[in-house]
Amino acid sequence: DDTLLCTSFLNLRLEQTLPPVVERQLREIESVVRRLLELAMRLGHTFIITNAMSGWVEYSSAKWVPDLLPVLQKVRVISARTSYEPQFPGEVGQWKIQAFLEVQRQLDSEIVTNLISLGDSNFEMDAVHVMGREFSQALVKTIKFRENPSPEELLKQLELVSQKFERIVDNAKNLKVGLERKWAGGAQRG
Repeated sequence: DDTLLCTSFLNLRLEQTLPPVVERQLREIESVVRRLLELAMRLGHTFIITNAMSGWVEYSSAKWVPDLLPVLQKVRVISARTSYEPQFPGEVGQWKIQAFLEVQRQLDSEIVTNLISLGDSNFEMDAVHVMGREFSQALVKTIKFRENPSPEELLKQLELVSQKFERIVDNAKNLKVGLERKWAGGAQRG
């Protein structure tokens, strides 16, 4: 998953020793993600819905950002792939939609609902809008992260969202934010 950890970047370097600068960025990502998840849990129901196999979020956290594990244990992690690939083979977007609807069924659909989706693919953005239609009144807020980010890019995105998260929650309107531009500084990747 490339929303809370730069997994694509790290998977290309499994056999390598990470440079000290990347190790430092991972510690910073770990800290920012921990604070963001704790804030999200304090402000409302919080879920991680991934297209990775069941257990991948916990495995990658243990490998790259182990201090995040205690916080992750407090968040329900749903593998859309594991739960819905058998019914919808090859339909990645449908896995996410079904997983979001699974969460929706656990919530009170009659109260005004603030749905906030952070993700690096359009699948999350589409799924949260489908979910929003199941509530009598829902504010849908999407924050689209860059796909395949470097550690530096992900850290900047996470820091920005963390700084603005309470304002995003408190905003009484639907919201669409794209953080997809390339960041200045550091090595640029295609």
